[in-house]
Amino acid sequence: FNQKAQISPVWFDGWNPKYQNDGDIRMVSAAADGSSGYVTHASGGVFSFDPLSPDKEDPTAKHVIKIGEAGIDEDDINGIHHTSSLKNIILTSSKYVHIVKIKSSDGSNPLQYNKVTAYKLPLDYHCDYLYGGNDMTFMDTVIIDDYAFVLGHPTPEKGQHNGVAIYRLTWDDDDEAWHNCVQIAGSGLKDAGWVDGSGREAQFSATVHDIAILPTSDSQSHIIALPDTGNRAVRLIDVSYPVETDDETDKVRVYSAPYNEHLFEVMYTSEGKRTGMTPELAMVKDGKSYYHGGRENLYTMNFNAAQDECARVGIGRVCTLPEIRARFA
Repeated sequence: FNQKAQISPVWFDGWNPKYQNDGDIRMVSAAADGSSGYVTHASGGVFSFDPLSPDKEDPTAKHVIKIGEAGIDEDDINGIHHTSSLKNIILTSSKYVHIVKIKSSDGSNPLQYNKVTAYKLPLDYHCDYLYGGNDMTFMDTVIIDDYAFVLGHPTPEKGQHNGVAIYRLTWDDDDEAWHNCVQIAGSGLKDAGWVDGSGREAQFSATVHDIAILPTSDSQSHIIALPDTGNRAVRLIDVSYPVETDDETDKVRVYSAPYNEHLFEVMYTSEGKRTGMTPELAMVKDGKSYYHGGRENLYTMNFNAAQDECARVGIGRVCTLPEIRARFA
């Protein structure tokens, strides 16, 4: 590319102006082939647009899902993703996932004709047993094959919640239902932290709001990307084993790619010596990960410990978490 992207705000004519500039826009999802795009609004629902033609007068730009339609009653819609088949979109609220049809058997999009059909998945019902039946909050969901991976955490009685966790639910063709919620990465009960390694050992910050599927060239490799803003890193969660074997959730691995330490140079350079590297190998080569070769070399540091280390070695200057991590590389 030899031309800078032109970035400017847009509010399409077909979107209700009462939702403009209210600060409740949440997430955007565009189909991989550009066939459709959607935006979630916390209290408004879902708006459509044409991602290949961002024209203010776009005829496909509509308020396609309003709160209350097809059992979508929550006023806290957050996450949205297209499924890999591009036949559905996945909406996540604090308690439910709604899987909404966007492609009929004749190839048409029912949302463009004001027809909303949704499958409602109660996440609390399936997952709260993990915390003794206590209330839970969910933020985002992606689907890989027959598995739904959900981002969430136990709901605190007051104050800030702990670090987030990832849960997996399994689709049963015979029952035509999701079931078997298991925890595969993070705790939800531990303080916010930055720990790589196995899923059971991993810790995330409390500021994570969304997840995404990272494209891979290997059909048997499945990686979820988690933007860990509190730690200024993209966390990569390798869920290949539990997806391919329907088991072995203990083999989930978590890696870090700090996005303020030349992320794209590390992960996406065109140099032959680095292309094809796993995230772990790329980070070991650059010496920028907590995780080095095994559990005996797993260094952990929560926020309070990081602050103590910063005060000890960083007097008189700003001490960032990447600087602290460098002491353990």
